[in-house]
Amino acid sequence: MSEFSQSQKQEILERDEHRCVLCGYGIREGETLYVDIFYPVGKGNSLDTVHGATFCSRHSPGLNGLTLADLITLGLNQLQSLAEFKQDQGMSDDVDRLRQNIPNVFRK
Repeated sequence: MSEFSQSQKQEILERDEHRCVLCGYGIREGETLYVDIFYPVGKGNSLDTVHGATFCSRHSPGLNGLTLADLITLGLNQLQSLAEFKQDQGMSDDVDRLRQNIPNVFRK
């Protein structure tokens, strides 16, 4: 399996502000961070930093065998929780529309 170089990993960590892109936790919260390819090489993309992201140990695709669809679902769950916390019905409706369209995206 291909991996990012150390300089690519550093670039991704800096871009993501040294925080998990799904939950926002980082070193300050006691998380170990990983740079992972979220859309694997060989599925139509190259090993470029645009295809990588920073994840904590709970959300790292490499550690947990998560697929891109799993990561999107996790992200939508986080957005739904935020909408409920903020009591923002408009945001909640937007998340529901996104969730309904995900299967269409993966069929293409």
